[in-house]
Amino acid sequence: MTRTCLRSPAGEYRPEVLVLAPEENLQDANLLSLVSQLLEMGIAFELDENWCVPTRPPKELSAYKTCLFPETTKAKYDKDLDAFYRAGGILTFDKYYPTAAQISKSGFTSGTAAYLNVAWGRDLYFYSLASFLLEAGVTLHHLQFRQTLERRPTHELLDECRQQFFARAGNHEGPWRDWGDPAWTMFLSGIAAARVRKDDEWLRAIERCLRAIGAAVDEALGNPLDFQEVPLPGAANNGFETMGHLLMKFGTLTGDRSFIENGIRLATYYAENVFERRNGTLMDRRSYLVYSESLHGVPAMYWLTRHTGQQAYADTATELVKTAIERTQRADGLWHHFQSLKDGSLGACWSRAQLWPVMAMTQALEAIGPQSPAGEFMRRSVRRTFAALERFQDPDWGLWRLVTDEMDSRVESSAAAGLLYCHDRLREMDVLDDRYEAMTNLALTGLKRLYYRGGLAASCRGTACGDVNFYRSRPQGYQLRTHLPAVLAARVTGS
Repeated sequence: MTRTCLRSPAGEYRPEVLVLAPEENLQDANLLSLVSQLLEMGIAFELDENWCVPTRPPKELSAYKTCLFPETTKAKYDKDLDAFYRAGGILTFDKYYPTAAQISKSGFTSGTAAYLNVAWGRDLYFYSLASFLLEAGVTLHHLQFRQTLERRPTHELLDECRQQFFARAGNHEGPWRDWGDPAWTMFLSGIAAARVRKDDEWLRAIERCLRAIGAAVDEALGNPLDFQEVPLPGAANNGFETMGHLLMKFGTLTGDRSFIENGIRLATYYAENVFERRNGTLMDRRSYLVYSESLHGVPAMYWLTRHTGQQAYADTATELVKTAIERTQRADGLWHHFQSLKDGSLGACWSRAQLWPVMAMTQALEAIGPQSPAGEFMRRSVRRTFAALERFQDPDWGLWRLVTDEMDSRVESSAAAGLLYCHDRLREMDVLDDRYEAMTNLALTGLKRLYYRGGLAASCRGTACGDVNFYRSRPQGYQLRTHLPAVLAARVTGS
């Protein structure tokens, strides 16, 4: 039976929790982390007619099992909450939740460390806070709430993602210095969504931002440490290669040579400063671990060969991909996060360890030609991965787990959104056929349950390495910059 779409969640479910958003910031990072935990747990909280957390109570507090208000509302609601508690309502251990403005980032030598300390701490705190709501007798995986979220029209989600892009990047002025895989993700997804929609305004906004990246190239090459995730010489990963690839790809799509030239400069710096051999294995970082996600730079290397004619770049890329496949892809198609060159130990099949090598090979096939004989080993690899994903897809959520082959680990959204993006690009290139349509449609249903204001809940925070317990216990929270816009655009247009 086909369910009708909903324009508003009002009256479709009975909220058990009242969360209030800070009036001064509806996108408060702490609120978004709290919302993320509630969505992942399927706890029914109040949404207004615009699918947002309200800023004031829409009904008497006695209608809810528990209330979570920002600390900035204490003077306004303290007496009301005391009365709610005396009448039998449940309040959490802190009574209020702190806003992001109350969290300090001081005491760190790098922006990455400061971000991870705050973000990981935030997500762990709000995961604990949401879990505490069990004392109030809330329902986990509330069926009507989940079904309500699933029935929101896909085109509305896409429109909201587009609005969030313009709010964040559409009017950017000056050089763009926010590099790394979140920015890479945002622009790749935006380009695909805008092209599918034939949305010239969105493409022009993206073009302005990419010109701003180009405006930062001289500064980055003059002081590269400020543009690296890790501020150490030779650690140019996660910035120079992703932005270099992005500029070369966009320049090729638009025919604008200025983008290509700046992309060549960034990718060349990456190629000349990053690689070394350890125990005979070519690697892109000073480490004893060969990562499956170390293929971020592969698309840039193939694009370098395409635009400079120097085959050595593509040869390096090919060696990196084959090494990653040999050392980290299982026979069934899943990917370990790493293999140690020291003792041969393997990392868990972390969620984004499935995404990043597939993403790299998808982008690489665009550079060398999707049916090129040189790409056959990559086509075989991504097909094995999608076959494995079909076997390990959670039948209820439609998503994949934080540890992909451990079905009792938490569901995770960023890998799912990215893998759907790759699926759609690979279908466009005839690398995949339509056998995974049902799988990807089910995954979109799961992503709708985790969607809020242009972003996704249950996104694994950051990247690092450890034993299997490390991956099982990774903090998860809200992520605005995902591959979701392109996924939504493909399904709205039916392409």
